[in-house]
Amino acid sequence: MNHSFNVEAAKKFSVDEAIMLEFFYFWIQKNKANKRHFYDGRYWTYNSQEALSILLPYWSRRQIQRILKQLEDHGLLVKGSYNKSAYDRTLWYGLTEKSLHVLENKAAPNGAIGGTESCDQNDETVQPIPVNIPFSNTVKSIVEYLNSKAGTSYKPTTGKTQTCIRARLNEGFTEDDFKRVIDIKTAEWLDTDMAKFLRPETLFGNKFEGYLNQKKKKADPYEPMLIV
Repeated sequence: MNHSFNVEAAKKFSVDEAIMLEFFYFWIQKNKANKRHFYDGRYWTYNSQEALSILLPYWSRRQIQRILKQLEDHGLLVKGSYNKSAYDRTLWYGLTEKSLHVLENKAAPNGAIGGTESCDQNDETVQPIPVNIPFSNTVKSIVEYLNSKAGTSYKPTTGKTQTCIRARLNEGFTEDDFKRVIDIKTAEWLDTDMAKFLRPETLFGNKFEGYLNQKKKKADPYEPMLIV
């Protein structure tokens, strides 16, 4: 089974939030097509957090709670209660106009969402995520390697960083490919004016394959050595 995420939503918020948004959007669109669960001017879907942890098995219940709260805080998701029984505490979820603007690729009221450097695959808006790949450990390993080589402090949990890395992984590149690119570009850019570009969105963006096939810079045999 493949789940998807909207790259623009991931850039603005996080990959986790983008996946959850796409999940809700899928079910709400089904309800809209079947003309059901329409209350207070919007279509809804409902699920318990236990059910969500089964449907989204790569997250724990605590992670799901955190992601849902982030979506609410960002004004992307609203909760409701339209259960027939007063004893039924199942939560209902609806998408706001703000989230629909992003997911349906419309111009947002307060301006476009996105960045100047693209990390997506073939400039498509929605990318598949194979749920059987341990992305979180791979992303963490890659970011830690970059930090150790470049002296940076990037976090593997940042949405844009995850988007860049996952896009390349989906294209078939391996963790070793990432480390080779890091080695090549740190050898070339570290301690130069280009050091500021030793960052995930540059290294792991659309030029990734070109960097990977670049020959590693060799040490200058005439460069003076410091003898201590």
